[in-house]
Amino acid sequence: MVIRSVCQLLESIKVDKWLNGELKLLLGHKCYSCGLSADEGLFCDFCLRSLPYLPRACRRCALPISPIQDVGLCGRCISQPPSFTGMTAVFSYEGLISQIIKRYKFDGELYWSRFLAEQLAIKCRESFELKGRGCAPELICPAPLHPHRLRARGFNQSALIAKRVARILDIPYVSDVLKRVRSTKNQAELNLGQRKQNLRHAFDFNENYKSIKRLAVVDDVVTTASTAEEISKLCVKIGLESVDIWTPCRRLSGKRY
Repeated sequence: MVIRSVCQLLESIKVDKWLNGELKLLLGHKCYSCGLSADEGLFCDFCLRSLPYLPRACRRCALPISPIQDVGLCGRCISQPPSFTGMTAVFSYEGLISQIIKRYKFDGELYWSRFLAEQLAIKCRESFELKGRGCAPELICPAPLHPHRLRARGFNQSALIAKRVARILDIPYVSDVLKRVRSTKNQAELNLGQRKQNLRHAFDFNENYKSIKRLAVVDDVVTTASTAEEISKLCVKIGLESVDIWTPCRRLSGKRY
């Protein structure tokens, strides 16, 4: 009864959707997926383990590779390596995870940024343990939105994730390393060739950060990796030695780059 009264009050005074959702979840302690009790977080242990975590993946593009593949790279990345140095991804973009991303990105349920960031930070820390802390980036930045898109949406979904990941991993976060200088069509509406053309000359690099050598760019979802490739080409041209793409979600189907 008390929880119901609080939630009704929140609705009646039209509190910001993020705060509304956060408080409902904290008060309810229910698993988002099954509705059963969750001691902490957004999922019970069973549902958390049941999410579509990526299997063993290519360290360059984060697409699945055979368990017997001993070099850690897929055939495509061996023969035609992308401009980015590596990609770290947590989930396959499908099922419940794709729903979560859409609710976070388009419905303003910003509390999902914490969950996505925590899962991504765990995966990045595992990567550091395998490759050594010396491989860690000097800075973390988000994939940028054009000012028009940012004003329309009200927030940069990648920036919220990147900021929390940086705090967890104790790596400096900077929001303005990259800038989107050209407004583009929604990538989701385009095929691979159109995506590449759509992103040409869409980004700029802040020359105040030309001295850095290792950068991690956080994007909320990677589909064909066209955005990652365009950003990385720019960074390599500027003189960066390493550009890592970090994302909570990787789409496994479709052509790449």
